[in-house]
Amino acid sequence: MTSYTMEGGGRSRDFYTSSTSFPLRLIMSTLLLSFQISLNSRALAQAKTKASCNISSVKENEPAALTCVFSSDISVTKDNFEVVRPDGKGSNVASCTWTNGELECTTATGFDVNKTVTDHVIIRLSQATPAHTGQYACRLQGSDDGGFTHCDFVVMPGDPHDDSSAGVAAAVVIPLLVLIVLVAAILFVLWRKGKITRTQPSSPKRKQRMSREYKRTPLTRARDAVKESGHSSSRSAELF
Repeated sequence: MTSYTMEGGGRSRDFYTSSTSFPLRLIMSTLLLSFQISLNSRALAQAKTKASCNISSVKENEPAALTCVFSSDISVTKDNFEVVRPDGKGSNVASCTWTNGELECTTATGFDVNKTVTDHVIIRLSQATPAHTGQYACRLQGSDDGGFTHCDFVVMPGDPHDDSSAGVAAAVVIPLLVLIVLVAAILFVLWRKGKITRTQPSSPKRKQRMSREYKRTPLTRARDAVKESGHSSSRSAELF
């Protein structure tokens, strides 16, 4: 301990400067250490709760998939999370909590959460509509506003030609099918009433006779015709 002696009037006086400054230095060091610990703790908390998302734009009525990306494997940390819409244009998409080691999720209509979770999780949308356009964000429950970033989702209008082509095809095919069914029903009714008969197959003798008739040459046919006419003349003479 350093002392300073001043002589005057036969007396000396000691000033213990260190004894007066030490408590002040201790208080300042303690405050700085507490502040540093607070900053480090906040930085670690923000790093833990950091989350982002990404989703690709799609056409109307097409499926879509939103991916939440976390800074840690939440299947190990068992952190609960939710998918929200910061723009306020729709209700929250999903809210997921860990119960007895199993992930349980409540989702909005049309959305489904893939239960295979690591440092990312996929939320699928079965059919996108213009109402789904907007901002989305994945957030660990209990994190502050700086613990996540949002992503933009755009649902583009569908091709009007696709709808018109489908309408034209339906307008052509449906009446044609109705006409076919109607004709088939009419034929069935006529058949039941006997107005439509089946063609009976020819007998073997008829087939043979037709075959011989077909094989006869024109000369043979002429000779047979003369014979037939001669037989007819002789029968006429006999009658007279």
